[in-house]
Amino acid sequence: MTAVLLAAAVAVEIFCAIAFAVVRSTLDRIYYISLASLAGPLLVLAAIGVEEGFSKNLLKAAVAVVIVMASSPVTAHVIGSAAYRIEVLSRSREEDE
Repeated sequence: MTAVLLAAAVAVEIFCAIAFAVVRSTLDRIYYISLASLAGPLLVLAAIGVEEGFSKNLLKAAVAVVIVMASSPVTAHVIGSAAYRIEVLSRSREEDE
């Protein structure tokens, strides 16, 4: 089960990296980076939980995942705000496309 969870985490990260390279829109890129920083660490945390059970290592990993999950939305907002300020994005959705 651990191998399956780790393989899923790697697959999510690879998918997000490919999607990031393919999409052109700044907002879409922010979406895929946010997905990668949320789904991957959760799957790794689940793999650690399955492998070791409730342990000190699981708690350390959980703290790291919480920090990543707390900072990911803030980072996405800052990147989107910066893109808007340097006029990569506009306020209306029609002008972005």
